[in-house]
Amino acid sequence: MKSKIFRGEKILIRPVNINDLTLLYVWENNPENKLFTHVDLPISIFQIQELIENQSDIFKYNQMRFIICDVSNNTPLGTIDLYNVDFQIKTAEIGVLIVDPLNRRKGFANESIELVKDFCLNTLALKKLYCFISEDNLISQSLFSKNSFIMKKKPDCIHSKSLNNDLSFKYFELCF
Repeated sequence: MKSKIFRGEKILIRPVNINDLTLLYVWENNPENKLFTHVDLPISIFQIQELIENQSDIFKYNQMRFIICDVSNNTPLGTIDLYNVDFQIKTAEIGVLIVDPLNRRKGFANESIELVKDFCLNTLALKKLYCFISEDNLISQSLFSKNSFIMKKKPDCIHSKSLNNDLSFKYFELCF
């Protein structure tokens, strides 16, 4: 599936490409960003290159990563990801990261979630998006709640490979 660029008022979202390799390597291995992800171990350049190469087909690899850019100057601000995509039950896990704390709380993450929700509903025909958020991350909990995600008990059919029922994460979902 050839993905396109999604444009909002403040941001545009584009698929990752090989030119993002170094940037993603730095972002993924920044200890401050590890506070918001489910991955504790360092990620290698090879793993990131493999992820970029696998972007060509969400139906085959069940994941897709986008770069969030400032629409005014095309500066990369962060990422928004779809992973654990299950086309049988029409669900996907979503995650968003605005890397620089100075760029947070400016509506970039909010707008990126709105654009990806539209893509999931109208292009991928998904019925549910969900995320796991650390119980300490009140800002992300508020962000997803403002985007119509509801905190619930995790259903048995939802599995996050990285969490393994870690109770320090709260489950949020959005049904279309």
